[in-house]
Amino acid sequence: MVANVARVGFEADLAYFYLGRAAEELGYTDAASIYYRLSRTAYKCDGFINNCDGLEVEKEVSSALTRVGYSQAEPVTVTHASEDTSSKNPEALALVAEQESPKRDEEWRKQSWMNKGKDAVRAKLKDPKSAEFRNVYFNRGSDGTPMTCGEVNAKNSFSGYSGWQKFISAGSAELTFLEEEVADFWQVWNIYCT
Repeated sequence: MVANVARVGFEADLAYFYLGRAAEELGYTDAASIYYRLSRTAYKCDGFINNCDGLEVEKEVSSALTRVGYSQAEPVTVTHASEDTSSKNPEALALVAEQESPKRDEEWRKQSWMNKGKDAVRAKLKDPKSAEFRNVYFNRGSDGTPMTCGEVNAKNSFSGYSGWQKFISAGSAELTFLEEEVADFWQVWNIYCT
């Protein structure tokens, strides 16, 4: 989204305000603060056709800056589409596009991998619905293989919980190992989970 605003050159206060709201809703308060402050220095929406979506942008921005903890912050300077685009404020345009988006994508990938690992562990249990997990984390083994590592407790054949045991999962039931199933489990654990 940020890259699209930068490419199109739609650097109006309303556009930056919406970018700020999006960043704030995603929990990126530092990025939100930058976009809100950029809206104060950008072209102002006004007129009959461009009526700011019925918003009083400056009032909304002041309120938003207070919410994210930057009520006294100075505005960020920015160049506009009619100026040299190579000198755009890198703090504002690159912060989310180049730093936070990849971090968020990487965190999403790790979380997705851990969810696959938990599903694979459940597939190996007698009572998958009873599975409880703790200390679950993503790790790349010494050979770079992505793994989900952690502990699981689930009901056994006698409907009682069997106790916490460690597990290692590469995302499928065939590549998932429970501590009680593997004689040399700790060797495998040390390779893939430490």
